[in-house]
Parts: sequence; C-alpha cells; structure tokens
Amino acid sequence: MNGASRVAALPLSIAASATPTPSTSPKAGPRRLRVPATMTNMVRAGGYSGDAYAACMKCKVKTGNPGYYRETYFRFDLGAVKVEPARIAKIVLHAHMHVDDSGDVQGRAVAYAMGNDWTSGVTFDTRPALSNKLGEFPPVDESGSWVKLNLTSYLKPKLGGPASVGLAESAGVGVAVGGLSSKTVPYLEITTR
Repeated sequence: MNGASRVAALPLSIAASATPTPSTSPKAGPRRLRVPATMTNMVRAGGYSGDAYAACMKCKVKTGNPGYYRETYFRFDLGAVKVEPARIAKIVLHAHMHVDDSGDVQGRAVAYAMGNDWTSGVTFDTRPALSNKLGEFPPVDESGSWVKLNLTSYLKPKLGGPASVGLAESAGVGVAVGGLSSKTVPYLEITTR
C-alpha cells in the first residue's frame, strides 16, 4: 500500500489423518429446461403442394381428402442443452392445439420420428418421410389447449444436435398447431434428475 509491502508467514500444522466433513449444502434438485422450436413448417397437398408454409403461425395437420392433407414439422436445437444424458429424467413436447374444422368436436395429432433433411422451404412435393409413430397427443376441442407428449426415448439420444418431430393426423379432423410465428411456440421441457 502506498509503495510499501509486508510479508508474513504463519505456521500450518497438518494432522496425520483427516476426516472430511460432509457438506451441509443441499443437493441440487431436479431442474427444468425449456427448449423452444427453432423451426416450424407445414406442407399441404392438392393445389398447394408446391407452396411452402415456413414459420407458420397456425400450422395444421389433417388427413382424409387428399387435396386437404397437411403435415407439420418441428425442429429443436438440442446442441444447446449442456446436460449429461444420464441426468435426463424426461423430455416432453408441449404444443398448443385446437380443432380447426367447424362441426368437429374433437381431434388429435400424432407425432412421428423424422430426419433433419428439411428446410424452411420444404413443400408437400419435397417433404421428408415420416418414420416411426412416437405417440398421440391428448385430444383437443375448438377452444384449444396446451397438450404434451413424452418423447424421452426418442429425443434423449439426439442431445448435442438438432432433432425433428413430424405431426400428422389420422381421423380426418383438421387440427391447428401453434407455430414459430405464433404466441404459442412449441417447446420441449427437459427435466433433470
């Protein structure tokens, strides 16, 4: 201080054996991480098969009449998740859905595995193939609600990179799903142990 310094030495004695004392701080409990979709897209058959619906606000799924067939895709960046796979308890997909066809009381979307070989410009004519069925979301009505689907076994091995989920429908009921441009962007909730 002010150009002067002092040095001091203190004796330190160490016992022959030391017993560590357990920490009194509580263990870190389960955490929940939210990973929003980084890309959403919808494809539509019929006269719209060459059109892209990138970052759709109201993505849709529907089967039945081939001219109105629709699929929706979500992509998530799991590369940003810095958690060891062994610490992952579950990964649940949350999406906001509602029945979009007047007169229909209830509808539901079905989730499928898919690759990441699609872009924001994908159309029905260039759409990727949907693979294994992962499960069905709970049914929704016209008023809509957040629904969720546990996709742990599918998404856990994909930690460290991108992961895509395809949505379709099986009963001919049009279901609208919140997309990237909406206020209800789909997201993954990752719960750690």
